[in-house]
Amino acid sequence: MEIEHRNKWIGILAGACFVASGFYIGFLLMDLLYSLIIFFLVGGFITGMLAPGYIKEGIKSGFMCGLIGSIISAMPLVGIFAISLISKTADFVLGLGILFMLVFTALAVLFASAGAVLGALTKRKIFGGAK
Repeated sequence: MEIEHRNKWIGILAGACFVASGFYIGFLLMDLLYSLIIFFLVGGFITGMLAPGYIKEGIKSGFMCGLIGSIISAMPLVGIFAISLISKTADFVLGLGILFMLVFTALAVLFASAGAVLGALTKRKIFGGAK
């Protein structure tokens, strides 16, 4: 039980790193939407493969993966927002950035959960086990 719990959190953190890195790689490649979806699904798939094997655990792990990954990638924007509020130069574009991060978080949770379900199903199909 302890090893399954440890593997679950290793999978969540590895998947969250994929989700966060997908955000920055998408900006570098200027192909944001498709690279985000691919990285969200891959991060969720890794999370689902390391989840204990149940589909419900895959969904929970994928949700945590997407949420943690989007929080990691939102930290620079939150810092810029805080500095803009302190210096009283917050503008319309900064508000759009915050709205973009909310949409990014929703997409990350959705696609990472879907990828985690695919990972859990793949693990169950390859290795057998619980339903």
